[in-house]
Amino acid sequence: QFRHDPSRYLFACVLCVLYAIWTHYPVQHVRVYGDMRWLDPALFESTVSPMLSAGFLGSSLGKVQSEISAIGGVLSADVMRTWPGDLVVQLHMREPFVRWGPRGFVDRTGALFYPQRAYKAARMMPELVVPLSMLHEGVQVMMQIQSVLQASVSLHILAVRYQPWRGWVLELKGPVVLLLGDEFLAARLHRWIQVSGQILGRASKGVLVDLRYPDGFVVKR
Repeated sequence: QFRHDPSRYLFACVLCVLYAIWTHYPVQHVRVYGDMRWLDPALFESTVSPMLSAGFLGSSLGKVQSEISAIGGVLSADVMRTWPGDLVVQLHMREPFVRWGPRGFVDRTGALFYPQRAYKAARMMPELVVPLSMLHEGVQVMMQIQSVLQASVSLHILAVRYQPWRGWVLELKGPVVLLLGDEFLAARLHRWIQVSGQILGRASKGVLVDLRYPDGFVVKR
């Protein structure tokens, strides 16, 4: 005689309930930690929301993490679940070092990125005007220039550009344009620092200083 086992029905009911919870229990909140200055909240939400349709337990954390990490300006992201229904996102952002092109920024490793938005302070950063193939070299030159000029707070860097017929060109607030050439950049900058006060004190307008000479320089007003 066939007998019904009540425990089997109970087990099946439990599975159905668990499945319903797994697939339908929604994400209650997404909590984001980290530097949000680079991110447009609306665009961030539109990136994350479609991936949460599977619910709190069914959504793929790996996919959410991958999509967030692909946002311009984001270096990486850690995503985790917290009960009863929250997703916690820890953002690790790229640190901008210089501007490049109309919307691009470059970090100290030479990585180019395009953030969703640029906050006001970032727009005041020096500009690096080099071909894409010279980004890493340009960052190294910018770091060297900043290291030499860091004690001279009045020498505000506007841009560093590379011109094949001139080499490295440094633009300072003033405006002051320094032609540095392709070698001995630090030595030539130190030479400029020694005489900059005297030259700028006499200049009513901007000046161009050619520092590519072995033992001197030429000032053009």
